[in-house]
Amino acid sequence: MARSRGWKLGTNMNPAAKEYWCDGGCTGNGTDHPHAYGSFTDKGETIWAYKWTDARTSNEAEYMTLQQLLRMLAVPIPPEKGPIIHLDSRLLVEQIMGRWKLKAKHLKELKDDCQKLVREKSVTLVWTPRNEIVEVLGH
Repeated sequence: MARSRGWKLGTNMNPAAKEYWCDGGCTGNGTDHPHAYGSFTDKGETIWAYKWTDARTSNEAEYMTLQQLLRMLAVPIPPEKGPIIHLDSRLLVEQIMGRWKLKAKHLKELKDDCQKLVREKSVTLVWTPRNEIVEVLGH
């Protein structure tokens, strides 16, 4: 499991909300000293934020942040009515939905876990333009 330092801003996130916004990134991509982060919200008062200590790329930080959100979600009832998660990474959306191949072997375990959680929790992933993610998350 990824190592992180996490914190939340605001009150508790609703694990049964119908819509979430999620983003991860990394400065110093692929260097010896990257600074990786991620955050997500249900567009309420809470933004959950993470500093990933072992992510080395933006894609890795995106996957780790999505995985953390998926783990926090409640299983929907009825199960076919799961939440929507907005991501600005079309690569992640397409890889998790199985429409694009994953080339980075070190991300396979993260992708597989996210795929499993998306199915279990009936999540719909939606590619959303970066400016809309910034408007909601503030970065």
